[in-house]
Amino acid sequence: MSEFLELCSIDVLGTGHNGKEAVDLYEKHKPDIVTIDSVTPKFDGIYATENIHKINPNAKIIMVTGNDGSSFTYLEELGVTAILQKPCSMNKLVDTINKI
Repeated sequence: MSEFLELCSIDVLGTGHNGKEAVDLYEKHKPDIVTIDSVTPKFDGIYATENIHKINPNAKIIMVTGNDGSSFTYLEELGVTAILQKPCSMNKLVDTINKI
């Protein structure tokens, strides 16, 4: 995903592999937008969203999920800016980033 985003002239400031790393990277880089998968090892996207919003309640987070849509309301209540359901095209991701 990050390689594709860079090819589309979107700067990628960091790449993590779990929710904890996402929080640490957010705190270090303060990016305009975070993309995270809802399911990651150790700490998930929910953990990341909750903790990133403790750092910045206005953080823009795009959640990528394989969920069938039943948890979308919960994710919206957490303050997720956008939800992309897998499989999603990289073009849709880029469009979503550009809209945000």
